[in-house]
Amino acid sequence: MLMEVEGEHYVLNPGESIVVNPGSRHEVTVDGSQFLCQVIVANCQGRLDKFLE
Repeated sequence: MLMEVEGEHYVLNPGESIVVNPGSRHEVTVDGSQFLCQVIVANCQGRLDKFLE
């Protein structure tokens, strides 16, 4: 899984995880391969959260 958090790029392999702090801009990048991930949300911002397609 390819992920960008606040301008930094990360490659996550199976079994790895990342913590994204509240208010941090983040994006999952699709590279053509399929992957399955689990997203755990804690301390979300409610109506202030945004999902952009």
